[in-house]
Amino acid sequence: MALCERALARAKARTSRGEILDRLRKATTRIKLFLLTNWYSHRRKALWIVGATTALVAGLLLACYWSSLDNYLSGLEKSVVPELAIGTGAAITGIIAIAFSLSLFAIQQVADRGTPATLQAYARDRVIVIIYWTLAAFAIICFAIALLKVERNYHTGAAVADLLLLFGSFVLLNIHFRRVIKFADPRFTIRRIFEQGEKQLRALQDLSDNVGQHMPRDPRTRK
Repeated sequence: MALCERALARAKARTSRGEILDRLRKATTRIKLFLLTNWYSHRRKALWIVGATTALVAGLLLACYWSSLDNYLSGLEKSVVPELAIGTGAAITGIIAIAFSLSLFAIQQVADRGTPATLQAYARDRVIVIIYWTLAAFAIICFAIALLKVERNYHTGAAVADLLLLFGSFVLLNIHFRRVIKFADPRFTIRRIFEQGEKQLRALQDLSDNVGQHMPRDPRTRK
């Protein structure tokens, strides 16, 4: 009898363990589904909040330890900050050369398979032009920082400016990449051509209405 009772107790314990594990698995699955659903629904807001919080914390830490960082950088060799600025400017220049060369090659391949108008649209795209000249301005600013006179509180400010310009270059590179992907998508090309056609039709309709209003009417047609 004792053996039977022990066996039953063990069986009940195993059953209870299995039920607990099943409940934990179901709860974990529900939590994962809840988190993933909310993430995909509010991921942009979450990214903006995380980015803003990170920038705020970094700004507060930088403000608190500004003098310490400046003393540390001032203790280094004087050529460190100008070399950092020159290196950052050279990196941004390399980003311009490599990114735009590769994207132009990709757009040429798309234009060969589709229509040459894709290449012309890419060359005239305002977003691409703004990204190019913004990156060029970043590089020029970095080279200009390397020529500034070394003064107090200059080292930390120059280092922070170089890092911010480099981070901004990465952000613009991401935007450029997404823009090139759009131009490589045939649906984007078709929608763009359709929108251009609509604009031209609207312009022709407006021109026709203006011409019709200013045209002299035949007296015989007046009531």
